[in-house]
Amino acid sequence: MYGCSSRKCSRVSDMAVPFVAWPGGKSRLLKEIIPRFPNAYSAYWEPFVGGGSVYFKEKPDVPAYISDLDEELMDCYRAVRESPEEVVRELEFIKYQRDTHTERFFRQVAGEYKPKCIFKRTARYIYISKHCFRGLTVRGSKSQSSGSSYWGLTFFNKKNIFDCSKILNRSTTISSRGYSDCCPAKGDFVYLDPPYYDVTNYYKNAFTEQDHIDLSNWCDRISKAGVKFMLSSSWNEKTLQWYRGFTCTRVNLNYSMKAGIQTGISSSELLVRNYDN
Repeated sequence: MYGCSSRKCSRVSDMAVPFVAWPGGKSRLLKEIIPRFPNAYSAYWEPFVGGGSVYFKEKPDVPAYISDLDEELMDCYRAVRESPEEVVRELEFIKYQRDTHTERFFRQVAGEYKPKCIFKRTARYIYISKHCFRGLTVRGSKSQSSGSSYWGLTFFNKKNIFDCSKILNRSTTISSRGYSDCCPAKGDFVYLDPPYYDVTNYYKNAFTEQDHIDLSNWCDRISKAGVKFMLSSSWNEKTLQWYRGFTCTRVNLNYSMKAGIQTGISSSELLVRNYDN
């Protein structure tokens, strides 16, 4: 039976990190995001879960609902939750093939190879995400890598796959729905990490300016219904206008996923909240 999660209580011990590489992942921003989460909430919602950096760091001990419009990605979450040993077995097979074959193997796996087995598809997804620039090939970006500079890369960790599975098995609902189909209730908490307004061309599912406006209106509605939310975005005039009236915090970060796909650029991130603690 679940009560209201108190983040002041001791957290579960499992340590897990995302098992896929994801453009715009929040691993470098966790120290700014997690401490600003509300002290307590009844359920956790993350409708733009992506690679899951925030979800795996928070490890909700209340009912959690994670989703993303990328159905293949959400199948990966389901496979890891339901049978991590099968996923690891397929990953080990891919590693053997990678280590004993040439660059042609990457091109074959990233190209026409479309397995029907969910565990094979999951292993393929993980492999490709870790062998191309920022995982972009998985999401159909025009920016692809041959993977030749990644042959020595350890692209999965067996223990981490099992740790992720344990966290996902804590009453987490996995779906492919969009944020507007989520129904958080009073006392719940929603963390939102939509495609940024100025870098949306890197994502498989387009997120237009109107989509951003609709999202801000949705945040306003759930806020009035007693739902707490935090949203990550880029600091610019548009986002500040859309979320005026909420608490806006500016965070500086050396971030690699910006226009032009340049690395080491100092950017200003925006954290929006409708609560004080």
